[in-house]
Amino acid sequence: MKKRLTQDLTLIYNRYYPYCSKKNSFKKYTAFIGIGGNIGNSIKRFEKLYFYIKRKKSMDLVQTSPILKNPPFGYLKQNDFYNAIIII
Repeated sequence: MKKRLTQDLTLIYNRYYPYCSKKNSFKKYTAFIGIGGNIGNSIKRFEKLYFYIKRKKSMDLVQTSPILKNPPFGYLKQNDFYNAIIII
């Protein structure tokens, strides 16, 4: 599902983004990871990262944000970017 925020910004919702774990994590630390890309199929790579983290016993996947599609800035002659946050 897509939700257009503005002419340039779109939120993308799928099965894994956003995600919120039903279990509490009892790990000592929490990390917020920003992910992004604009080359190739970024959403597919985000999903692979989701599954990689889910399989790791050393970390708990706590939450993910929806994916934000946004235009480039600075050097404008490139593809739109996809960005999200993962909390582990």
